[in-house]
Amino acid sequence: MTFTVREYRLGYAIWAAYRAAQAGSSKAKGPELSEALSKCGVVAYLDNYDGVEIDSDAYKKNHDKWCKNAIDYIKNKYNIDITYGIAAKLIGIFVKGYFILAWNENKPLSKVAHPPIDSYLLKGVDKANGSRLDKEYKWQKLDIDKYYELLNILRGSLEKDEEFWRIEKYWKLR
Repeated sequence: MTFTVREYRLGYAIWAAYRAAQAGSSKAKGPELSEALSKCGVVAYLDNYDGVEIDSDAYKKNHDKWCKNAIDYIKNKYNIDITYGIAAKLIGIFVKGYFILAWNENKPLSKVAHPPIDSYLLKGVDKANGSRLDKEYKWQKLDIDKYYELLNILRGSLEKDEEFWRIEKYWKLR
């Protein structure tokens, strides 16, 4: 049996996603997060995405379903609660690593996919814009309403038609 680049990319993207999301949750560990990611619907969606046009509202519906599925999976199988912010980070890192960075940055889905939100991104936006997002929003504690409130603020840091993934120009490790 041949090991494919798709399998390699999938394994790497799942690992990166659960490691990033795990940083915000001492409750859920790698196995729980990776299982939830594999079962929430995002992998199948991306594997079957054919480049069709998608707007931000349609993406939001999918994103919400994936996050809720991941949250419910971890709660039902492991009796562990994770926040919407942690689920969104799990999904965001996965979509970035598995899809966008696989030479899909110009596809319609990449233009509307939510960026992974964390303190590094928020500090970078704060530094560029003189805001205090990192103090006002803790990504690990975001519920669905605060998540979308913050997402709308972040969209405002970009030009009107700029792809949403480009917000990560503000993501800095220092």
